[in-house]
Amino acid sequence: MGKWILAFLIAAAVLLLCWKLRGVMLTPVRRGKGQSLELVLRVSGASPELEATVDGLLWLIADGVLFGKIVLLDDGMDEETREIARRLTLGQGNVTLWTKQTNSAAPYSSPER
Repeated sequence: MGKWILAFLIAAAVLLLCWKLRGVMLTPVRRGKGQSLELVLRVSGASPELEATVDGLLWLIADGVLFGKIVLLDDGMDEETREIARRLTLGQGNVTLWTKQTNSAAPYSSPER
């Protein structure tokens, strides 16, 4: 019985070590002193998958793989997408919505395509 418990503890320790190593390997950017990171999602038109994208980024932030804040940039969102974006910012300190009305300093225009 004692051997099974020991084997389980060793296996759990190896899995934990692998999980931590995975986190280190998936963190490509380390912030320097006095630096912050903002992930800007430029959203235009209809984007029903916006919620899934933001949820995935929030999961990475919560897991410690990604550091920073998410900025949703309204680059011509339709009304339904804008409402989804507004709901995503409620109660989230890591998610901000930039629109022409809310932030005159935000970079609104799309890059030339």
